[in-house]
Amino acid sequence: MAESTRHITIQRGNELPELQQCNKCCSNYHCPFCSASVFKPAKLIKLKSHIESHFNKGVVYGGFTIYRCGLGCRTAMHHHCPYCTTTILRRRDFEIHVKICTQRQLPTLPTIPSPSTAALTTPAVSSERVCVRPVIKKRCPICNILINKKNLKKHIDRKHTEQPKQDINATFHLASQCIDRTNGIFTVLKVSKGHSVPLHIQLKTWGEHHKVICESHECQVNMEVAQSALSSYQCKHIRSVTYCTSTAEPVFLEEDILTEMVKAKWFSNEKKMICLTRQQLANSNCVPLSVQTSIGTPETKKLISVFEPNVSYYSQLGRVMVEYDSKLNTWHCPCAKLRRSCVHKYIAKWHLFQTQRELFRTVFSREESPHDAPHPQSEEKDFREDSPVYPPKDLGLNNMVRYILQHKKIPVDLPDDVRVPSPDKDYPRNLCPDESVCQSCPGVVPLSDPILITKKAKILTNWSIIEVPTLWNVLPLPGVERPPT
Repeated sequence: MAESTRHITIQRGNELPELQQCNKCCSNYHCPFCSASVFKPAKLIKLKSHIESHFNKGVVYGGFTIYRCGLGCRTAMHHHCPYCTTTILRRRDFEIHVKICTQRQLPTLPTIPSPSTAALTTPAVSSERVCVRPVIKKRCPICNILINKKNLKKHIDRKHTEQPKQDINATFHLASQCIDRTNGIFTVLKVSKGHSVPLHIQLKTWGEHHKVICESHECQVNMEVAQSALSSYQCKHIRSVTYCTSTAEPVFLEEDILTEMVKAKWFSNEKKMICLTRQQLANSNCVPLSVQTSIGTPETKKLISVFEPNVSYYSQLGRVMVEYDSKLNTWHCPCAKLRRSCVHKYIAKWHLFQTQRELFRTVFSREESPHDAPHPQSEEKDFREDSPVYPPKDLGLNNMVRYILQHKKIPVDLPDDVRVPSPDKDYPRNLCPDESVCQSCPGVVPLSDPILITKKAKILTNWSIIEVPTLWNVLPLPGVERPPT
């Protein structure tokens, strides 16, 4: 094939077409081997990295480097033969073709390459794949890690060309809020961007005992290291506190509210006594039992700072941050595993029940069905066996069985659409009672909103078992006395 008619993707040795800045459609650089729809015009450094990927996937043979073509000659990326007009998609098939095509056209083979380019012109076609170019690694001049040479520029762009971190000042600092004025306890966001659970900071520079400490373990290590050379060093969280202008007022939790929660079976009397004991301990130490902070949190998340007398890894300043997500109906405390209760969660529920009672009733939105609405009565998606609400026990179980026996009997004559097997029948994915008033109480006594029982229920039919419907239940509202049975 003549030099003038050779395709642009076929280059001698390691030569490349001249890379010129576009002055027609943009001011960037176009890839000479790809159309704009395959590789979007970009800056020169990015184009060079793209060209290197072409070389890695190219075929070196007979003094030529045949790059993959994406100029639209075919619908997929392909290779052009330097000796004929054939185009082939798969690299392996192309290597076989170019070897056969060379033998057919021996008189037109190019001259033998010079020794300086011999390493680049070694035939790559063989029974096994041959590494055409050895992997060369270089050390990053900034972080000194060993990395592939072709990835070095990309590594520097990604890891070492970020904007310099802005210093903490009056115009740029992390959001903070004071939760205990007497002891100088603050909550501060961990990072400036994105959502994060706030940290506890103590900045007390008055009285007989001064204490300045950050709850972050990383910040504590940095401060210990800096003490030898820079005794005045402070982390970004402590420095941000100096610009704090917000204060969260503590709430005195009432015992009557806790008693009401026990009657409503949100938790047991034993847990009530644990909460009251912790409240007395907080009062004796002159610290607030629970304080809700609102810095950097969406409306669906509630953060409660709870008093913890025992100093540990998760409560170095005597407080623990409890998080409740009303959208996902989940509670999180650093002292407990997922779906496990603890005294901090009890106190946080006590706090929210007193201050935001509406969270403890099912709220339906327009975008959600009633059966997908959250309900904060449990840390779990399904009820546990030790739940005080469900399943019922003793008298409650007796009443349920009697009600099912009297009102939920299967009739003797079933309709054909129910009696005749029909595997294609669409069963409901949510099972929720239709009753809205109590069937046992005199008068009109409303029942509660639907309460999630489980998402792993099963429907047993006479020919199959229907998996994974969601089961709901309704209960008498708190404070309504049921007649004796």
